[in-house]
Amino acid sequence: MGFITYHGMTAEQFLWAWLRSELLEPKELRFEASNLYYEALKDKLEGGKS
Repeated sequence: MGFITYHGMTAEQFLWAWLRSELLEPKELRFEASNLYYEALKDKLEGGKS
């Protein structure tokens, strides 16, 4: 299958790249919102509401 190319990769290179990214080195992507302004003023904001 070396004659089949996808984005400049041969089929073997594509298979190895896919196996490596999906099975050998899976990544868990999580979004964590960070609001630095809120974190800096959290104590004063929460203390004022009580």
